Amino acid sequence: MNFKQVTSRFAFYLLLILLFVSPISINYYFSSVGVGLTIPSELISITLCCLFPSLFYLYRQQYRINLLDKLILAHLIILFISSVFSDYTQVSVKYSITVVWYVIAGFYSTKLLLSQKIEKKPLLIAYLSGHLILTAYSLFRFIDLGIFYETSYLVSRPFVYQGHSNLSVLLEPVLLFLIAIILQFLKEKKDIKLAVSMAFMTILVIFFSCSRTSYVSIFLSVSFFFLLLPSPKTKKTILKIIIPIIVLAIGIWKTNDYLHYLKYKDQKESFYKNNSHHYDSNDISTYKQTPMLNEMLNITNVNKDKSNSERLNRWKSGLGFFKKSPFLGIGPGSFSHKYYDKVAISSSSNNKLTYVHMNIHNLYLSWLVEGGVLVFLSGLSIMIYITISIIKKWRIIRSSFFHIALLASFLTFFFHGIVQDYWNEPRVAILFWVGLAMIDYQINVNED
Repeated sequence: MNFKQVTSRFAFYLLLILLFVSPISINYYFSSVGVGLTIPSELISITLCCLFPSLFYLYRQQYRINLLDKLILAHLIILFISSVFSDYTQVSVKYSITVVWYVIAGFYSTKLLLSQKIEKKPLLIAYLSGHLILTAYSLFRFIDLGIFYETSYLVSRPFVYQGHSNLSVLLEPVLLFLIAIILQFLKEKKDIKLAVSMAFMTILVIFFSCSRTSYVSIFLSVSFFFLLLPSPKTKKTILKIIIPIIVLAIGIWKTNDYLHYLKYKDQKESFYKNNSHHYDSNDISTYKQTPMLNEMLNITNVNKDKSNSERLNRWKSGLGFFKKSPFLGIGPGSFSHKYYDKVAISSSSNNKLTYVHMNIHNLYLSWLVEGGVLVFLSGLSIMIYITISIIKKWRIIRSSFFHIALLASFLTFFFHGIVQDYWNEPRVAILFWVGLAMIDYQINVNED
């Protein structure tokens, strides 16, 4: 094996490890240098990023530069220009550097390796293995702690520190790929029990995450997957599998909820008896159930729902910042600091830390407000290019269940971008760029 092959093989193994450890990595803050990293995934992505120049030099003749490569490069350049003129230059430059290494490690490295005709099956296995470990861990924690809105933020710690929609957005593509595996196994007449069990476990965690965005997103992406399936027989088969799983998942939610209610009720009775108080059977005031239907209906409840109203406040404030600096924006990654400056006077001390650590909760508004018109247009052009390319190669995409799953996964990221900003979230961002590289490859190369 020569140096060229060793370098390529090393990069391939790094990508495999990155896909596996990404969902089960842990955030760590190096106080001495004021830098936080997700360990070990970001260390691996940095290593892959450093290796890329050598890899590109060795395989430069095989790498086919297309319009998407140029659009992404333009987006990164404009992002850096915006960072230079930011009011929070250090914050913005750090943000831009982070995005660059995600893009190089996730998109450019993956695309370069795919151009060498590497086997894609190990990539899928590594990706699913890491995420299914996170799924099993989160499900166990849900069963232990109960299925509430509050616990949805805690169940995936220490891996995904703020669970909820950050957890479900990672697992939605996992479910789509598991559906693809089930269909492929049925086609090849293989046993589907293990794949169905994994899909069931994943649906449970997505449901229990209490993320209304994910409820809508998974409905849209699975419906999209369903519509793209080539034959009516395949559509009937997947309905026979999915519908019972969903019904059973809702049943488990309600059962678990009721069991935790009884557990709390017994604790209250014991407390009153031991303290010689009169027991009131209606005094279960501190036990908060999280009915699934209520969570879904609250999507449009802007006036009473704190999450929705806070998002609207951020969007309105963001547009106000944009009007003052429309061309280059306020600086990549700086919205939370700017928003904190605006609300600090009227906010209690308990809330100030929250404001600093929360973004605008909209990827597209984030481009517009933080990077200005040019960053917004360059980011949007990436999405538009992929969409147009998909329409042109529609028949190729429908030829494989895994192509359909990949495309439907892209739809989940696109939809979540309306209410979340995952551009700088390592677990989501890396997967987005790897997925984008694979979509681009499948669109431009007429082979599996």
